[in-house]
Amino acid sequence: MIQPPNFIFLGLSGSGKGTQEELLQTYLQPHYKMRIISTGKKFRELQDLPTAAGHRIKETLAVGDLLPEQIAITLWLSDVMYTIEEDEGIIFDGSPRKIREAEQMDEFLKFLGRFDETKVVYLSVSPEEVTRRLLGRKRGDDTEEGIKRRIQFFYDEVMQTIEHYTSLGKLVEVSGENDPDTVHQNILKALKL
Repeated sequence: MIQPPNFIFLGLSGSGKGTQEELLQTYLQPHYKMRIISTGKKFRELQDLPTAAGHRIKETLAVGDLLPEQIAITLWLSDVMYTIEEDEGIIFDGSPRKIREAEQMDEFLKFLGRFDETKVVYLSVSPEEVTRRLLGRKRGDDTEEGIKRRIQFFYDEVMQTIEHYTSLGKLVEVSGENDPDTVHQNILKALKL
């Protein structure tokens, strides 16, 4: 059986990952079943649960802090294990962030026989542009201080993950500063789709 494609989207918060993932999913849908796994979306769902973890996640997100990588790993691992069908491709939204998470995802994708078919898209957008975008969307955790912390985290941690995938020959970098349709077309060209 031909393995479905798998993609990891990385970029600063506000770089347009969600929009581009949906456009790619729609583009590939006639040929493959594709599922988007968004760790950030799962965090936001968990914060509404009346659980100890939900309460702590809500507190953490409210001040713009990032959650421990073990939570992210648990969420995407569980989602893939329990819901992804054998012929279904995956688009990972914003995970893995830290290098240890990337190494665990690599091992898991190898176990599933999906690692070779996995490509990583880095949407590059300037800190100034993402700050403008995030302040404009008016989400609770999009405070100036929270945005600054996320940008710093990205350059301190996520860039190591980007370098990791570059060294493996899996990464394509596409500017996210154009209009969504242009960015989408540039992603398709970079991925040779």
